[in-house]
Amino acid sequence: MTDEKKYNGWANRETWCYCLHLSNSIELDSLVTSWVKENKEEIIEYQPEVVGYNFMHELQDLMYLLHLEGEMSPWGITKKAKEKLKLWVALVVDVGGVAEMLLVNQTEVGNMLLEYSNSVNTE
Repeated sequence: MTDEKKYNGWANRETWCYCLHLSNSIELDSLVTSWVKENKEEIIEYQPEVVGYNFMHELQDLMYLLHLEGEMSPWGITKKAKEKLKLWVALVVDVGGVAEMLLVNQTEVGNMLLEYSNSVNTE
C-alpha cells in the first residue's frame, strides 16, 4: 500500500479513527489492556489479522451484552457500563457508522494490539 493511500499512517480513516478512540479514552483503554493481558499468547501466536478480528468482535459482543443488560434489567446498568456504551457509540459514529466499521483494517488493529502488548505489564 502506498503512502498516499494511507490516512495519518493508517490504512484508512476508519482504522485511524477506531484505534484513536481505543487509546484516547481511559475506559476503552482499560478494556484494551484487560483484553491484551487475557490474550497475550494469542497475540503472539496468531497473525495480526486474526488477532484484530477477534478483538473487534469480542469488543462488539461486550457492548451488545451491556446494552441488553440495560434493556432487560429492572435496575439498568452501572454508571461505568453506561459510560463504556456511550464511548462505543461515539466510536461507531466517528468511524462513520455501522457499515463503515467493516472498513476498519483488522490487520492494523492486530498490529496495534501486538505493540500494545509489548508495552503492557501482563503479570
